[in-house]
Amino acid sequence: MTAIRASRSARVGVRGLGARLLLIGGLLVTPGVSTLGAPSGASEDARAIRLEAPVLEPDGAGGAFVAWREAGGAIVVRHVAADGAKRWPSSGLRAGSSVVAPRLAADGAGGVLVAWLDAGGVAGVRVQRFAVDGTPLWTDVSVVGSAGAGASFALVADGAGGALLAWEAGDAATCCTLVVQRLDPSGAAAWGDTGRLLASAGAAVAGSLAAAGDAGGGIRVAFATRTEDGGDGPIVLHRLAADGQAPGAVVIVARAALSGALAMSPAPAGGVVIAWAERDGAGLRAQRVDAAGRPAWTADGVPVADTAIAPADLGLVVDGLGRTTLVWQDVRDGSAGCPDDCVTSMQRLRADGGREWGADGRPLGTLPALGPRVAAVGDEVVAAWQHCPASTCAGATEIRVEMLGESASPSVAEAPLDSRTALVAGGAGGAIVAWWDCATGVCAVRTQRVAAGAPTATAAASTGPDLLFTALTAPALAAPGQPLIATNTVRNAGASPAGAFRIGFYLSANASAPSGLPIGSRSLGALAAGASLGDYTAVTIPRDAPAGRMFLVAVADDLNAVNETNEGNNVRSVPLTIVKPDLVVSAVTAPATGTIGGTLVVGTTVQNLTAGPVSGSFTVGIYLSANASIDPAVDVRVGGRTLAGLAGSAVSVASTPVSIPPDLVPGSYFVGAIADVDHLVPEGNTSNNARVAVARTAFRVAVTSFTPAAGPVGTPVTISGASLPAVKEVHFFNGVNVSSFTLLPPTALRTRVPSGATSGPITLAFTGGNVSSATAFRVTPRITSFAPTVALVSGSITITGTTLGGAVARIGSVPAPVETASNTDTEVRITVPATAQTGRITITTPGGTTTAATDLIVVRQPTISGFTPTSAPVGATVTITGTQFAAASNVSFNAVPAGPPTVLSPTSLRSVVPVGAVTGPLTVTNPAGSGSSVATFHVAPRITGFSPPSGLPGANVSITGTTFGGATAVRFGGVPGVITSSNASVVVATVPATAPTGRITVVTPDGQSTSAADFLVIRRPTLAAVTPASAAVGASVTLSGTNLASASAVTFFDGVAVDRRVVLSNSALRVTVPLGATAGRVGVTNAAGSANSSAVFRVLPAITEVSPSRGAVGDAITIRGTTFTDLVAVRIGATAIGPVSANSSQITAIVPPTATTGPVTVTTAAGTATTSPATFEVIRPPTVAAFRPASGPTGTLVTIDSVSAASATAVTFNGVNASPITTLSPTEIQTPVPLLAPWAPSARP
Repeated sequence: MTAIRASRSARVGVRGLGARLLLIGGLLVTPGVSTLGAPSGASEDARAIRLEAPVLEPDGAGGAFVAWREAGGAIVVRHVAADGAKRWPSSGLRAGSSVVAPRLAADGAGGVLVAWLDAGGVAGVRVQRFAVDGTPLWTDVSVVGSAGAGASFALVADGAGGALLAWEAGDAATCCTLVVQRLDPSGAAAWGDTGRLLASAGAAVAGSLAAAGDAGGGIRVAFATRTEDGGDGPIVLHRLAADGQAPGAVVIVARAALSGALAMSPAPAGGVVIAWAERDGAGLRAQRVDAAGRPAWTADGVPVADTAIAPADLGLVVDGLGRTTLVWQDVRDGSAGCPDDCVTSMQRLRADGGREWGADGRPLGTLPALGPRVAAVGDEVVAAWQHCPASTCAGATEIRVEMLGESASPSVAEAPLDSRTALVAGGAGGAIVAWWDCATGVCAVRTQRVAAGAPTATAAASTGPDLLFTALTAPALAAPGQPLIATNTVRNAGASPAGAFRIGFYLSANASAPSGLPIGSRSLGALAAGASLGDYTAVTIPRDAPAGRMFLVAVADDLNAVNETNEGNNVRSVPLTIVKPDLVVSAVTAPATGTIGGTLVVGTTVQNLTAGPVSGSFTVGIYLSANASIDPAVDVRVGGRTLAGLAGSAVSVASTPVSIPPDLVPGSYFVGAIADVDHLVPEGNTSNNARVAVARTAFRVAVTSFTPAAGPVGTPVTISGASLPAVKEVHFFNGVNVSSFTLLPPTALRTRVPSGATSGPITLAFTGGNVSSATAFRVTPRITSFAPTVALVSGSITITGTTLGGAVARIGSVPAPVETASNTDTEVRITVPATAQTGRITITTPGGTTTAATDLIVVRQPTISGFTPTSAPVGATVTITGTQFAAASNVSFNAVPAGPPTVLSPTSLRSVVPVGAVTGPLTVTNPAGSGSSVATFHVAPRITGFSPPSGLPGANVSITGTTFGGATAVRFGGVPGVITSSNASVVVATVPATAPTGRITVVTPDGQSTSAADFLVIRRPTLAAVTPASAAVGASVTLSGTNLASASAVTFFDGVAVDRRVVLSNSALRVTVPLGATAGRVGVTNAAGSANSSAVFRVLPAITEVSPSRGAVGDAITIRGTTFTDLVAVRIGATAIGPVSANSSQITAIVPPTATTGPVTVTTAAGTATTSPATFEVIRPPTVAAFRPASGPTGTLVTIDSVSAASATAVTFNGVNASPITTLSPTEIQTPVPLLAPWAPSARP
């Protein structure tokens, strides 16, 4: 039996998880289960099969199902219990013959499902189900594939004894079609003969398939796709329910150029995490898809590792905390390839997809390492991998297992180099690992269970520590001044732990002896006996290192801090070839023209002429030079580009945008570049680092256009061209400079037309020259003002503005003479011609035409052609039409001035009839004279008021107003009255006998005016109705009849007068029933007489108070209110009570024995009054009908059902008072059990 190693070895990186791994028991599968060949060796076929790891599937009870493929292709299945006992025959169960490793899935009933790719005459995916005792449950092995099925397939249990399978179908020309099928618990196809097609021929990428089950008995299948033209399509995720239907849309996981198969693991809450390697070493990425089919991380997944040279064996799990842990195998730098240069790495992603362990994860184990596996054990994660004890892998490898976060990574066993392991979570906080064991020459599959606990330890040796290197690697080529990564593993081969020590790294010409000072080091803490520790150490080659062959020498404990049993084995070295790089700029390209202040794109080609790499960054400087060589001290540096490094013999080509300075003097320049302009690289030759372009680049100032093409002084002008940042001055024609301009770099500037500018080209001046526009800018005139703004014919107008020289003037369309002597660039004086009309002034010069913003008002004598209205009283507005109104200064009404009018237009104005105006013509006046109307404007009378507002026929009424002179008539509601006196403001008239209530009208020869309000003619009233016919004191009553508006009094029976009344109209009044009113007729009185209602109005009783509001039988109660006369009955509820005493406002009565709680009502001969909304409560002795709960401690709330509960004033528990008492309803109260109270409550009023 192969020995199980229990040595500890510190691992780089992960810390923090609390559990450790403990190797428990012996091997769970005994040797000899599967023999692959004779001890003398194995066939090529046997080695190929060993490369396929055994397959493990947890049985849910701490054990596992194990399957593998024998040399002949036969599939063997075993069941091993949690204690290592074999549950099936030692020879295992054979399921069929396969061309690839089988797939396992627990069937949910203690058995297992096994799927394989048939190796018989008809290729296809087959599946068998074994019961917990190993009995085959399906009589015939179900064939779910078809001829030509691909090598990629997946098996998922549906949780009910059935199986879900996904596989690739198609030959090499049509690969791949992707099919899914479900087998029911009896092995029959549940989704028809052909299953469900997920991808047609050629649509899926071969070998990319991954699958996982879901909680509902369905399956999720992910794969990469191809476009119709064969390009890379997106990674997609399909979900099929147990009935074969897709519950949602196909999920786009990411768009990626895939390398190898996908890895997928279920995630908490029903989701999955999918990971993949991108092609050409672009790194690893992952995506999380939730249960609803939504990608939870970024659109194309999140980065796992930024670089991966040749990733393989990608695996992932999601732990109970929702974190995703990924492992993979990679080639360190491609120098030696696998297995010698293989590394295993790991990365952890948080639930939000963020990386926990850096851009490229952390190493898992030390170099060389291969074949990583990972399993989740609750909230923690277990990893397994194969490790080569020596730097060169040969023969057997150690199988290492580690709980991530612990420093211990025990070696479980040895396995052939060309084998791979398997790892699953085994339940009960542990994991199970399986591997091929060929130590005895006969290969067998073995398993081991690891669980949380304390690690085992080796016995202490009697000798001291012994430090030696088991591995040292570094790149074969190095360059002076450049960093170098040395991978090194040190081991304590002694029997005692070593204390803290340092590893020193030296550059030496001697392979076995260091020389000079160390070029790098790493410090280690204590190293246990038998333990190894690997790491990557950065060293720097000295800048003065000579070119040629050298050695990187590593010395363990170079400071002699550890007393070792063997000090002669501490040195290990690797050869290095020191090659100094030689950087040259082999080409520079630039455009023929450039723009000052703009951007120029410069192409540079940088080459390393030697094999010496440049691993550090350096800069290529870009310059402008007046000649064909570059002098950094003189020439202008305009930019550059930085390279992160340059491998030996490598070439870097790039286009770099550089900024041309705005103060560059216009001209032609050579564009050049210098490699390593900052002298950071220790080159062998620095004389060849610079080069210039073949031809010069011209930087010239040019004017291409300006906008607008014309404008007056002050107009903003935008000038477009080239290299405008070099411009120092801007000139308009005749050398007029602008005071300032604004650069809009690099192709435009903005300025304003300066004062004094004339039409002509625009000139830009710069250092060393100037350039002018090809076209002329036209400076147009501008009128800024003129005075006066109102003028008579032959009057003089002064116009001010800019560029007015040589002006020709017009007023409207009529030419206006210009006084030549007064015509300057800023002023023009003109004379108003005889034919000029009001209008705009226009000035025309050789530069253009400009028009004033407002009219010049040319004043002539006004004329009146009409007015409206033709008659109106004082204060009315009159609109007058005519001519020459623009400068109107006054309007007169028959010589009575109305003051300045409101000018609406030159032909229309508005004026108000002034006080004192009389009938006659209207006159309009302006500076040129006056004009009067031919027609007469009549000033009509206006009534402003009258007094008194009402009166009997024959009474005199005084009417006030305006323009009453010569009044000819006064009418009262259309009936003429007699005028007794009149003047311009007062008319007195007598009310005619037949006059109705209505408006008063006064008539004069110039019109008439009607009052705004009615004059009320008083006549005898009539009373037709009282509504309602009965009401209580204080209620509103409406009286209907005639001549009611003039009522002076309203009385109820017995002469009780109303103190509040409201006139609704001449035919309606609203009054309030007064206190003391009794039944009888209602009367209305005015100055003309009186009238009574024909019907009797009844005054109803009203209750205002019942005191007290509650009482026991026999108690006296007092009812107060109004109109209790002619008493008929008094009741409490429906029970009549006899009054003890009564008057019109108070009744005293006794509560009778039969009375019950209810409203109090009083009935008289006129009607009934009821208390509202309160009721009178009749108090009766309370009785306890029930209480709940029946028992309870002090403070328990007890609900008591009782007659007259609402009137209860006390509750006692066997004499102990309880409080407070809460009334829930008239029959229900609640109170807490008092302190020290015996049980059983009682209540009393």
